[in-house]
Amino acid sequence: MDKKIRSTQRFILFIALIAGLWYLGRALHIDLVQIKAWLSQYPLWLSGSLFVVIYIGLTMVLWVGTIDIFRISGALLFGPYWSTLFVTLAEIGNATILFLLSRKLGREFIEHKFNLKEKHRQYAPDNAGFWTALVLRINPLVPFRFMDVGFGLTQLSFRKYFYAVVLGSPLRIFWLQFVIAGMGEAVFRNPSAMVEYFRNNPAALVLSFIYMVTVIVLTAAVFIATMIKKNALQRQLSDLERSHSS
Repeated sequence: MDKKIRSTQRFILFIALIAGLWYLGRALHIDLVQIKAWLSQYPLWLSGSLFVVIYIGLTMVLWVGTIDIFRISGALLFGPYWSTLFVTLAEIGNATILFLLSRKLGREFIEHKFNLKEKHRQYAPDNAGFWTALVLRINPLVPFRFMDVGFGLTQLSFRKYFYAVVLGSPLRIFWLQFVIAGMGEAVFRNPSAMVEYFRNNPAALVLSFIYMVTVIVLTAAVFIATMIKKNALQRQLSDLERSHSS
């Protein structure tokens, strides 16, 4: 079978799988209160392990919405520190599964579709994409699931994306779990309650300020560095094309 046809079939399967997971997540009803009550009857090591497994299973189909409530349950059940550890482990598992799935079923199609040249990969910086992935993992506005799938379609190696996940996710997760542990479900449902929470909790306000400044500084630094490397790469490619034409 032609390689392009095979890659197209895999990509169609990939899109169908993502769409199926999305639909299943919207149709599936999960009693999170019951899950929380069930987990609370076990010791920490066991309930934490079960939480990680359930979290990975749920976030494979629940990309938005209900999974936020599940994270709230984790923060309230385990507190900000243990829940950060458990959610981080689960997110590493999720990132591994979805990235490799995306890479296996979708990357080859993207290479053929956009006619990517070997020389573009050859002259790309060794850490191409790593810093971008790291910054996006820290940024609270970008959903993890879309990053896992999206970067699987790029030339970024799994090893570098894995490092970005391990290094970038904990800061974002800890900030959110810390706030959730103090506010509960109101963190997503009542913005005015968040203002009141920060007013009455200076430590949370300072933590949030440090976190946001870190995100802004790293984002600006990576953007500037990326533009510099992009211009340098374009000059390298131009010089290469001129040398071949002469």
